[in-house]
Amino acid sequence: MPTAIITGASKGLGLALAGRLADAGWHLIIDARGAEALHAAADKLRVDGSAACRAEPDGSGERVRIEPIVGDITSAEHRDALIRAATASGRLDLLVNNAGTLGPSPLPSGADLDPAALREIVETNVVAPHALTQAALPLLRASHGLVVDITSDAAIEAYPGWGGYGAAKAATEQLRNVLAAEESDVTVWRVDPGDLRTDMHQLAFPGEDISDRPLPETVAPGLLGLIEARPPSGRYKLADFVPAARPAPDEESAIAVVALVGDHGTESRSESGSEPTGAPVALWLTIEVDDFDAAATFYRDVVGLPEIDGWQSDDEVGSVFAVGPAARVEIERPATPSPGARLAIEYPDLAALTTAYDRIVARVGAAATPLRRHERGHSGFTIYDPRGTELYLWSEK
Repeated sequence: MPTAIITGASKGLGLALAGRLADAGWHLIIDARGAEALHAAADKLRVDGSAACRAEPDGSGERVRIEPIVGDITSAEHRDALIRAATASGRLDLLVNNAGTLGPSPLPSGADLDPAALREIVETNVVAPHALTQAALPLLRASHGLVVDITSDAAIEAYPGWGGYGAAKAATEQLRNVLAAEESDVTVWRVDPGDLRTDMHQLAFPGEDISDRPLPETVAPGLLGLIEARPPSGRYKLADFVPAARPAPDEESAIAVVALVGDHGTESRSESGSEPTGAPVALWLTIEVDDFDAAATFYRDVVGLPEIDGWQSDDEVGSVFAVGPAARVEIERPATPSPGARLAIEYPDLAALTTAYDRIVARVGAAATPLRRHERGHSGFTIYDPRGTELYLWSEK
């Protein structure tokens, strides 16, 4: 099985990336400074990961190994421990330099950035991953492996307050850019995950609500997409490689998907068999609850659905769980809960939703509520089927 080192993997994007690799059958060497958080992450990966990670060997292959190593990436001794673990595993196919530091919070202007703080930012975000990459190169050359550095648009854009962090990311980007030109047997990617709902991003905006940012789990599949596509060394956006939903592989799954998104009939399909433009893209089951934590735990830990999104404000909280490529279960506790469930049909954009609204209003008239823009950013309207089931039709765009 392939082996990867992921730094800063106790939470956030690092943990999300580790989860995807564990599901795909990779041996993982993960690190973080906090022992409790790192070992909890390793336990989570062992429990929530692939069958290969959960089950004992049955003779058909190796069991996935999750090896947590506590330490600070700026320590040479700790970096040596990571490389020793990879050497003991027999190979290293991927190094993900994810660990980093934002620097002071709130972010100071360049005029106020303490040189000592800048040195710490550079040591953690530039020197440490550079040293670890250097140490890993012999193993990576042997496997024709991959180096992935998690970067940021702050490396190439001028955002007030982001001078220290942005400068460090820009320096690392150029180091990897040159490394790619020097190393013919290793592929080097600088990967921008975009703005995400993480602890580090919250530190950049202390006291502000960042619930509109996507969770790391939404872009983490892009790492496997990158590995599958194997583009040349360069700079890439992680979201661009998140795999699109694939057609169901068998008849039973195909029936399930048709039941979820609806069979539009052969007369409305194109000659290629694809769905017509503007057709619904997903079916949602929204469940309003009083006890959000209990309900979310049930769908996440008991049912085992992957949590792909969520939000929280002063008086509302919600989570979204995926059921295959075209269905979602949304658990929410709104400001005024009315416990129960309702269906929602998602459209690809506002134009498609408006077309559907006009068509439906022509049939049911005042039975449909007005199409309006919701305060959380999406647009939608409500109708009721002949049995009185509430149905919300909406679009995020």
